[in-house]
Formats: sequence, C-alpha cells, structure tokens
Amino acid sequence: MLNLDIDGKKIDIIYEYENELPVVFFKMIFKNSGKIAEKHNAGTASMLARILNEGSDDNFFKNLEQKAVELYVKASFEHFQISIKCLKEHFDFAMEKLEELLNNVRFEEKILQRLKTLAIGELISLNSDYDYQAKRLLNKNVFKDEIFQTGLH
Repeated sequence: MLNLDIDGKKIDIIYEYENELPVVFFKMIFKNSGKIAEKHNAGTASMLARILNEGSDDNFFKNLEQKAVELYVKASFEHFQISIKCLKEHFDFAMEKLEELLNNVRFEEKILQRLKTLAIGELISLNSDYDYQAKRLLNKNVFKDEIFQTGLH
C-alpha cells in the first residue's frame, strides 16, 4: 500500500504485483462517490458511467479491442469505478486510451437522449420485477434515509 499526498489530498494506492500471468487488472475506485453521494441529482453517477462507456469517439472501443483491452466504468452504491483489464504489454496503450477518454468525454445530445431512454426503460421494467418491489418495500419500512429506501443500491 502506498500513500500519496497531492496538493494536500491523501490518495491511498493499493497494488499487488503478480509475475506469473502477463495480465494487468487495474481499478481506480473513488470512495463515497457513487449513488450514496447523490444528494440532489439522483442518477448522476450512473449516467456519467454510461456516458464514459460510450468512448471518446466511434472507434474508441474498436481500437481497444484490437489489443484485447477491456475498459469499463461503473457506479455502484458507494463507489465510482474505472476498470482496465489487458495484457501487460498493452498497459501503456490502455492508460493512454483512458487519458483520451477522460479528456474527450462525449457529452453529445443524441448520446445523452439514447442513454436516458435506456435508463428510463430499465427503471420502468423494475415495476414488474416482484423481487425488486419486495426489496423496496422492505427497505422503506426498515430505513429512515431515502437513499436506502429506494432499493437501487
């Protein structure tokens, strides 16, 4: 474990080095930044993850696929996570593509509208998911905080 101090902000880095396999599993996890941190704009973390999973341009994931690099972003209940899986020989390329993605986020109206439609469809489908509905009712009766009542974590 390493502890970095950048401009007064402490960053914990946990790493494990394995030399038996020529594979890299890289994760950037931002603690307390997932759905639980959404005080006023529910769905922001999830939508940002969806937008980042669109890539920086139409060929972004084709370029990654050519070198067998997997890059994925997700928002969980407590964390926002960026994951990379690749061969060690392509790790520098993967990190360059991650930097490209973060510097060229596709905040395009057509992409946002498509992602909103998909998200709304997923939420509507939960209305007929009896396990989800039961979990939601249970959480509403058990928890006082609204973030825990929704059952979307």
